Amino acid sequence: MTDRKQYTKEFKQLIVHKIRNEGYTVAQIIKEYNIPDTNIYRWLEDGVGRKINPDLEIKRLKAEIDELYWVIGQLSASEKKSKKK
Repeated sequence: MTDRKQYTKEFKQLIVHKIRNEGYTVAQIIKEYNIPDTNIYRWLEDGVGRKINPDLEIKRLKAEIDELYWVIGQLSASEKKSKKK
């Protein structure tokens, strides 16, 4: 059995703040801090650091949408290449 990493309340608040108020995407946080996405989404749902800047939230969501479109494009291109072979 693996040991589960414990995060302080302050650290969770920092991560949620970066996402909600500084425009970071979940993917960026995962890369920078090596935190499982399930933890991040749980912290967001639990209301850690509830204060949200609406403009930055819109910016963050748009960035996340753009990132998802990019991933879809990469998958589509990969699928087209594999069908040609």
